[in-house]
Parts: sequence; C-alpha cells; structure tokens
Amino acid sequence: MTDYVGTEAGLPLAIRNLEAEVDEVAGTARWVKGDESTSASLEDEKWPFASPARQNVDLHDTAISKSNKQLVDRYLAAGGPIVAPEESLDSPLCVASFMGDKDLVSRMLQSVRRQPNPKPAQSKLAPSVLSQCLWNAARSGNVGLVEFWLNKGADPKKQAFEDQRLDAGIESACEWHHVWQP
Repeated sequence: MTDYVGTEAGLPLAIRNLEAEVDEVAGTARWVKGDESTSASLEDEKWPFASPARQNVDLHDTAISKSNKQLVDRYLAAGGPIVAPEESLDSPLCVASFMGDKDLVSRMLQSVRRQPNPKPAQSKLAPSVLSQCLWNAARSGNVGLVEFWLNKGADPKKQAFEDQRLDAGIESACEWHHVWQP
C-alpha cells in the first residue's frame, strides 16, 4: 500500500501519532495491557476483587496472562476466585497453569486455605478443573507443574474439554520425561 509517507502499510504517520497521543491521555495502557496504575485505579473505584462475577474472573485471567504481578497480588490478598463459577470461563488457576507458573499456582491454592470460609468450589477442586489445569500445564511444557497436578489427583485420561484428548496431550508432553505412562 502506498500512503502519504511511502510504501508503508497502515495509516499515515500523523494519524498514528494522533492515536498514540489519545491513548496516552486516556491512559489506555492501564486498561488494555495493565500497568502499575491499574490496581490502584480499580481500588479507587471499589472494584470487587473477591467477586465471582464473570467480568471479575475475566480481569483476573487477564492479569495472570499479562503477568501483571501487582494486580494478581491484589486478587490473592482479597481472596479473589481461583475457579470460575461456570465451565465456559477459564479458571484463573488453570490460566496460571497455562502460563507454566507453578509458584503462582501454589500461592493461589494457599490463598484459599487462608480464607476463613472458602467456597467449596474454591477449596475442593472439581475433577473438570483438575483436568483443565493438568491439560494447561502440559501445554505450557512445565513438567514439574504436570507432576504437581498428577499428585493432586488430576486424571490424565479425563477430557478437560469435549474437543481435547487429554491423555494424548499429556502423553506427548511428558513421555520423554517419564512423568506419566499410559
């Protein structure tokens, strides 16, 4: 494509610069990518970090996948949900497994144990959650995390989702390391 600048794809430089200025003034990075001010802004707005609401679980998942440590720590301190309230949502615990972050997985499970009255779905993980976390750990390539979920009782033969053969995924990810044999 040829534009006013030359053979560059996209909008003219003036428009890109205007867009960058608007993003900076509006603080777009704080909400789209998350930055050091996201957690404080949410606290100022009285964000319900412990709520099991869909938008809260989605934000928690995003904080984990974007490695926003400050926001993740805020969720842990508030007793934020580690298991999604419905199966159509990704559980934050399983997102941490997908990221291959065994330390965060451990911290999330410890945060539930410290809560005075944890909800049963958060403290006793359902077989479907265990399977999803195991599957995600295998996809991350973190063998230690796969072993962790196997030791927690995740069944490598149970399908996490209808379109996945968990045992094949686990077998291919772990066979070389002799972690699990079918």
